[in-house]
Amino acid sequence: MIFYLISAVLTAIPLVKLLLHFGYKPYWAFAALIPFGPLVILWLMAIKLNKMEKL
Repeated sequence: MIFYLISAVLTAIPLVKLLLHFGYKPYWAFAALIPFGPLVILWLMAIKLNKMEKL
């Protein structure tokens, strides 16, 4: 349990900077605390990156 919380916090910290870069609110980094939350965030960032590349 403690290992999961430590890894979730260590994942959320870089997500804050990435979310700001992609135009999302940094509060979405709290989704890293729930299981599969980072996968959803990475999926949303990939969609946004695809749209940015088309411009």
